[in-house]
Amino acid sequence: MTDTAISRPPLSNWLGSRPVIFEIVFPALLTALGLQAIRELISGLTWTLGDRFGVGAPVLGLIALIVFSSAFAALLLNKYLGIKRSITGSVVAVCIAYFFAGIWPLDPLLNTGFSIIATMAFGVFLPLYIDRVRMAGSKITGLFALGIFTGLGLDSAIHGAYGTYDIIWSADPISLLLKFTLVSITLYFTLKGFKYFVQDSRPPLSFSFNSAIPLIAIGPFLFLELQIFQNIARLATLTGWQIPVAFGWVMLGNLISLTLSAWFIYRPPKYRLAVISLLALILQVTTLLSYPEGIMAALYLVLGQPALCLLVLYLILYTGKNAFQVKMPAFSSASIPVGFGMILLVALILVYYATYQIKIPFETRILEPMAAFLVIACVLPLAGKGSFRAGYEPRSWLAPAITVILLLFSFASMVTWQPVPVTSYHDTGIKVMSYNLHNGFDTRGYLGLEELAANIELHSPDILALQEISRGWLISGRVDMLGWLSQRLGMHYVYGATAGPLWGNAILSRYEITEWVNIPLPSEGLAIERGFISAQIKIDEGKYVNVLATHFHHISGDSAIRQQQAEALLDYWNRTESTVIMGDLNASPDAPEIQMFKDAGLIDVLSIIEPPPAYTFHANEPYERIDYIWTSPEMEVQDILVHPSTASDHLSIMATIFPDY
Repeated sequence: MTDTAISRPPLSNWLGSRPVIFEIVFPALLTALGLQAIRELISGLTWTLGDRFGVGAPVLGLIALIVFSSAFAALLLNKYLGIKRSITGSVVAVCIAYFFAGIWPLDPLLNTGFSIIATMAFGVFLPLYIDRVRMAGSKITGLFALGIFTGLGLDSAIHGAYGTYDIIWSADPISLLLKFTLVSITLYFTLKGFKYFVQDSRPPLSFSFNSAIPLIAIGPFLFLELQIFQNIARLATLTGWQIPVAFGWVMLGNLISLTLSAWFIYRPPKYRLAVISLLALILQVTTLLSYPEGIMAALYLVLGQPALCLLVLYLILYTGKNAFQVKMPAFSSASIPVGFGMILLVALILVYYATYQIKIPFETRILEPMAAFLVIACVLPLAGKGSFRAGYEPRSWLAPAITVILLLFSFASMVTWQPVPVTSYHDTGIKVMSYNLHNGFDTRGYLGLEELAANIELHSPDILALQEISRGWLISGRVDMLGWLSQRLGMHYVYGATAGPLWGNAILSRYEITEWVNIPLPSEGLAIERGFISAQIKIDEGKYVNVLATHFHHISGDSAIRQQQAEALLDYWNRTESTVIMGDLNASPDAPEIQMFKDAGLIDVLSIIEPPPAYTFHANEPYERIDYIWTSPEMEVQDILVHPSTASDHLSIMATIFPDY
């Protein structure tokens, strides 16, 4: 479709007579599906291929680079199939692969395979569609940008409505119906919009290298959106807000971005260079401090998100000015720069999270401001190269209007969010449980929070110590495990970050948590820092129990480090009565660090039911005990149990304790 078609729309069908709807909603749908597929793929590479099958980091990196290099294939597809067939084929591939990635019940390896196909097809779609809108003119290019930003909001709306637990991992009937509806609507738009994918008489290879190369910024742009500006779990963790509030704030950021973008397209600023420089400064500042806390985290999001979108908007509009030249034709299609941009995206993700596996010689938090700098570096040189004017199109306000509707999802989420009650003590003992949740992934590599919740719910613990809690890690599905589990189980929680603010330990309780503190453990030189939470929990009037939850260093040969960690924890305990210490200590019962607990007078609860050995790891075929419940010596303990399940790679352990009040 060209600019002329906007003013004289075809009237043969409903969608054909509403071209603005097509130009905004179609890329929005593809963006939402593509981002969900990318998140499932990153998790699948990490937990299915890496953790389950033991595929090494170099091979995983190579697979990821091949998948995200699919954009380069758009050049050949366009040449031999034409832009019309190529766009249609890539969209159909995204839809089918996305749907099967979200419904396949047998093995997560197949889900990962389908997410690979969906991601590759999305990578092909982006440069093809960008070339198509560039040929259509700046008015259509502006609508495409609004469509991409609307897709970010649609993805976040679905993500937030599910409590940050991506719909692609859910297999309940409502989720399946929603996924089917998204795919059906996308295919409907593809069928009805097929005539818009015309082969222009001036092929995209005639665009100049200079006008196409800034599109490399697509990769860093998507990284910042996935990692920061659409990350509801991250915002909830940094601010301490409940998920619905963080959800609403992220959607507000999207609404501001779309409103300003719609205005910016058709009313470009007079002092363009000054405005773009200001936006660049805002974006750089809001990403320099990677983990701002409290209200600053919220403020940075609603400033940084519009700044990022407006910069990318200008980039897209400038590259759609139709400066047809025949310079370096092999590099002038969007395929090449978008291909390099997608490689940048996966490289940023891989390096960012590699620090939690290996020691990186630099602080990976620098990658966020670096990604912002790359976006700015692509946009600033364009600011002084002439202006644009897309022309007024009042129906472009459809994009902010859609986001207003999506914002209502967050209000509905707030209304349905249940307050957690406080349980009264009934003199039947206190059920305690320790469980390493393996970042939410089962032994097959599937993100199964519902199965984990069902395992916990089966035994109805009063106090729960959890390890490996992810709250917004992209490689773990970007879910807020703690917020989701707290609501699902109806339990209060406190959180202790260790490896950065988005990963650590937690204590959940049906009783009131009156005091708590998070204390770091000796971790010098370690890829993953360690710590423990100390909480005072009010059981009844004048009756309290002290709970310490921890997770020690995991390398089997590093007993000396764990001994330092044990010494620090035991010094803090200082023989306080009515104390329970729980967690994954990553050491067998005969290890020196475990002997330190015994020498301090603590009772190893699981040893009471041995022999046979109460193995807690690995869940598929347990062969060692590395998870513990320790009690101060005056406590009575009953109903000791190790629960067999493959919902995590660890087994949960539990007991009923009776403090000596």
